Amino acid sequence: MRKVLEGIGWFFVLMFAVTGIVASFLNIPPSGRYNAVFVEYPVIALLHFVPGILFMVLGPLQFMPGLRRKHPVWHRNAGKVFMLCTIVILLSAVWFIINASFGGWSEQLSTGIFVLIASVSLWKAWTSIKKRQIARHREWIIRVFAIGLGIGAIRPVIGLLTASGSYTFQEAFPIAFWIGFSLCYGVAEWWIWYTSTN
Repeated sequence: MRKVLEGIGWFFVLMFAVTGIVASFLNIPPSGRYNAVFVEYPVIALLHFVPGILFMVLGPLQFMPGLRRKHPVWHRNAGKVFMLCTIVILLSAVWFIINASFGGWSEQLSTGIFVLIASVSLWKAWTSIKKRQIARHREWIIRVFAIGLGIGAIRPVIGLLTASGSYTFQEAFPIAFWIGFSLCYGVAEWWIWYTSTN
């Protein structure tokens, strides 16, 4: 059963990661497909989307056990880059929350909550690995990556909501933020519990 669940999980991880990478490329200035602020403040946009691409590329690689075992030095160095990218993403996300919210207060609230959770999780992941607490590090970094994957999950949710005919794109946007982040984070918490008991 665990192998089946891992296979399903990897399918969604890769799907959301690819979606996040494509969305980041499409929003790198001068695109600004969703928000003109990306064009108005291109440096902030680049500081958000370029590390976002690295986050989505390095994240899945960090969870491949064979790669970890065979190339531990690469894993550690890639992990440091991953964490640095996460810090830049979180800081730029705070800037966007304050200055460039497309979905209004609901998007700001959902993003703010998950930025806070990701920030605490990243700090816990860092302190636990410094103490050589590998299992704890794994749990906290899963949470960080899951929240980041939420960005990739948001896009299909927007598509489903708008395809239903009940929501415009702008109405669907903040709802999708709540669903995308909550879904990925909830599955991560369940997986941490499941793998600790099986």
